[in-house]
Amino acid sequence: MNKSAILSLVDVGKSFDAVAAVSNVCFDLFDGRIYALIGPNGAGKTTLLNIISGYVGSDSGSIRLRGETIGGWTASRRVRQGMARTFQITQLFGHMTALENVMCGFHTHIAQSLASVLLGLPSFWTEERALRVRAQHLLETVGISDYANEPAGLLPFGLQRRLEVARALATQPSLLLLDEPCAGLSRAEAADLGRLLQHLSRQGMCVLVVEHNMPFILGIAEEIVVLDAGEVIAKGRSEEVRNDPRVIEAYLGEVEHGAA
Repeated sequence: MNKSAILSLVDVGKSFDAVAAVSNVCFDLFDGRIYALIGPNGAGKTTLLNIISGYVGSDSGSIRLRGETIGGWTASRRVRQGMARTFQITQLFGHMTALENVMCGFHTHIAQSLASVLLGLPSFWTEERALRVRAQHLLETVGISDYANEPAGLLPFGLQRRLEVARALATQPSLLLLDEPCAGLSRAEAADLGRLLQHLSRQGMCVLVVEHNMPFILGIAEEIVVLDAGEVIAKGRSEEVRNDPRVIEAYLGEVEHGAA
């Protein structure tokens, strides 16, 4: 484990019904960098994200966030400590507006007590107005401010993707985990997302992306981790990984020929 890493995985494993979904996974992530986690379908990528973010427990190994073991932490505690994620299938509140969805992301940082909320004290309304301004800014950041008052469930899928990123950013993460963020996005929208992630990394945020869109990944990721059958078969700089014969055989050959 590297003590200066924001996230360290050491020999992480998980099995379902005696089938190993993830086996002996090790890697470190550092502030201010964009990483990609790639591999064929069924390689264990989403399972690994679920383990990191606390939605699934690991069977073996350890995970450390800024040097502290987090294996027993709930997902909500990980969010409070600076970890946020999006999902392969969007997890929005469909009946709420886009703005309200983003405001939900601020819940871990709300200063008001329950009593001030229930009584409608002036301090509550002051913070409420401030949060609305911040939420609107995040919608502008991801390019969907025109849809602030639209119900999230009625937004096109690509816009729902962006909204989920905005809500994740509302938790003020230092580590952002994205599961298939380009799904449903046009080429131009994916390019906009890539520029946003690069901007966030320049501000010091660590970003880990699970994605099948290889042009997108190769355009933004500084380092890539490749999973196959739950095991890491390669990791390193993008160009090194791209030219690794094991990666080409297990995954990139299929992607480049349109089979994945």
